[in-house]
Amino acid sequence: MAKNYCEQHNSGWRFIKRLNPSKGQFYGLDCPTVFKRPIAAANESQAIDACQEIARKLKVLQLVSKGDRTTTFSRIQYAEAIESFLWFHDFDPRTYIERMGSNSVSNRTITHIFKIGFVDQVKDFYQVRCIDGLTAYTSFGALLVKAIESNELPTPSLSDALNGYLGKSRGSKQDWTEKSKQDTIRYVGLFDSTVGTRPFTSIQRSDVQTHINERLLTVKPQSVQRELRSLSALWNYCALANDFEGRNPFSRPTLPSFKPSSRKAASLEASKTLYKALITSRQSYVHHLTLLLLLTGARLAEIWGIQPSDIDTPKSIFWIKPNELRRTKNNQSVRPLPLTPTIRSVLTDYLTTDRPNSAGSASASVGKFLRSRGFQFSAHGLRHGARDRFDELSARATDIEFLLGWSLAKGGMFNIYGSGDLTEVHKLLMQKLEDTLKV
Repeated sequence: MAKNYCEQHNSGWRFIKRLNPSKGQFYGLDCPTVFKRPIAAANESQAIDACQEIARKLKVLQLVSKGDRTTTFSRIQYAEAIESFLWFHDFDPRTYIERMGSNSVSNRTITHIFKIGFVDQVKDFYQVRCIDGLTAYTSFGALLVKAIESNELPTPSLSDALNGYLGKSRGSKQDWTEKSKQDTIRYVGLFDSTVGTRPFTSIQRSDVQTHINERLLTVKPQSVQRELRSLSALWNYCALANDFEGRNPFSRPTLPSFKPSSRKAASLEASKTLYKALITSRQSYVHHLTLLLLLTGARLAEIWGIQPSDIDTPKSIFWIKPNELRRTKNNQSVRPLPLTPTIRSVLTDYLTTDRPNSAGSASASVGKFLRSRGFQFSAHGLRHGARDRFDELSARATDIEFLLGWSLAKGGMFNIYGSGDLTEVHKLLMQKLEDTLKV
């Protein structure tokens, strides 16, 4: 169980963590110490969240201070290190600036102590030798002195903020997946390549529109909208972390109107033509995958994620079920399917090829393959076409429901009263489906 670094103290809570200079020494940390600090929180849950965030930023501070002279860090890492350093010393640069402008004698005295004492000690700690005789500091030290003296924290770019953003918890029902992380990284890379890497506060709506126009040359408006939503969330994260109140340039983008993508079912004649082309010549995973979609009517992600462990050769079946590559859409999606001779052969070939890292990439490749041969339906159109083929074979609704992993009613009558087993009728239907395409 992860530490929460939160301890109940009197009527409230406090942060508590052991800090060791061997993990990264910074000014004010001369020997191992148990660091304690009261925190403001309305309840225990808020206190735990606050303490975990503080501990993370202190870890960043020690990481930066330990590798400051030999390692390059992003601006967001430096910003978080500066923030935790000032918190460690109970020092707020914004308060310091206010004190400098105060007429109060006591405040002027505090200002003098900070400026002459604390700041000079920080300078001494981070000072390095300079050949030309001028005063120089480590990278972190220079930014820290600037933060204290002028209240100017380094402003991160979107790419700088990625590590912190992707490391942020999204809740148990919205955990990051590898695909969502890779997509977010790719979206930021595409945006930076179009408008250049710059502080997030410098991004203008005109930059976003330039990016939109560039992306629309290669992808649909729906895809651009999805990318902008991710970039907008990342920008909001930067604004919140840096106490910035500017307008989000990614909000309410100007996109051309678009209609939901059509999922036209593959006709019988088109299915026969596709079957004939693939059964005689298959050179890549795209060909194997497309033929499997045609023969099974399964969802693309279900077939894309097939693993050898999902195949039960003695029983001549293969399973659609969650595995390390993919999950299933719903409970009805978990099902065994017949391993006909053709499906067995194609599956064997498919498992020996290199498949892409995501079902989305596979879907794009299959769609491109179908369009290049003049077909007017998508990969999902093969699933809808299989449903039509089963109808034409006078299959029962419950059998169609079973083979395609659907629920015709809430909960599904088949799932309430049926056995849930693969029957000879199901096997015969799958074989008949292929026999229909052979004709």
